[in-house]
Amino acid sequence: MISTTGAAPLQGEELKAAWLRMKEGKGFIPLKIGADTLGVPEAVLQNVLQGPGIVRLRSEFVPLLESVRQFGKIMGNLRNGHFVALPVGEFSELSFEGDIARARGGSIDVSFNLARWSSAFGVTEESRGALRRNLCFFDDCGDAAYKVILWSKEADDIFDKLVEKFKGNSDEKVVTSGSNHEDWSSAEKYQDLQSISDDAPKRTESLFRACIEQEINVEWYIPTRAAAQTYRGPLRTMEARKDLEGWFDILYPHFMTHMGVAEVARCVIAPSETSQSQSVVMIAGNDRVICVLGLGSDNRPAAKDAWAEAVTSGVIG
Repeated sequence: MISTTGAAPLQGEELKAAWLRMKEGKGFIPLKIGADTLGVPEAVLQNVLQGPGIVRLRSEFVPLLESVRQFGKIMGNLRNGHFVALPVGEFSELSFEGDIARARGGSIDVSFNLARWSSAFGVTEESRGALRRNLCFFDDCGDAAYKVILWSKEADDIFDKLVEKFKGNSDEKVVTSGSNHEDWSSAEKYQDLQSISDDAPKRTESLFRACIEQEINVEWYIPTRAAAQTYRGPLRTMEARKDLEGWFDILYPHFMTHMGVAEVARCVIAPSETSQSQSVVMIAGNDRVICVLGLGSDNRPAAKDAWAEAVTSGVIG
């Protein structure tokens, strides 16, 4: 990182200048990688980069989420440091109960803890030769909570009008409390259950490959501090990434994921919350849940037997 231990993190124009120097000759760099390199929360870096294409929005999260309905088909982006989920769908069903919101439609089935959300931005950026519009939401630690990426050019005008409508104070600082209180990715509730740390990455890969080979319909839960995506259905392929050692692409049409299998420190066998079978919880070295994989709503004896065999041979055995 550019900022060293004990040194004050870069701020304001110094931070912006360091980011621009980093990008020289490299083109597109994910904001997360830039923020980690510069030693600042992602939301702080996003905030200092305001200008053409990056607009701070008012933290009116309920009406902002309600406005996403107007975009039609979108791609969601949810990540927890060890996992990236990219479901395609729409916010055709949207509900709110206190600080909890839930959006469903297509492959999107995502819940939000809005009490942990802190800031929002409308971003228009060039990525791999294309102009991409998205809404970026950040949590109270400055990490990305969720990103809404427009799927079609037909929604561009709607997006631009939304950004103008919700335009906030560009001088407002981003609040990053660094809070570590209970969140959806905490592994605390699994601490007394059977845990397997020996060859955890290999066991994780074996489980996913068994699900693909046996065509098992799974229920897959991917949590972050302030949001969680659930996928139900089959998995089609698992391919090692060439650019990131220990990472895999696990794919299905309209639901693409990138998972750091090498970052799984232990696998926990847990009772399923939605079926009578067991689930497998993948936990990182920082004691955060990467994801939870279980059997979907397939109650056929053959499906239950296939899942039990995948867990036994891939994880326990």
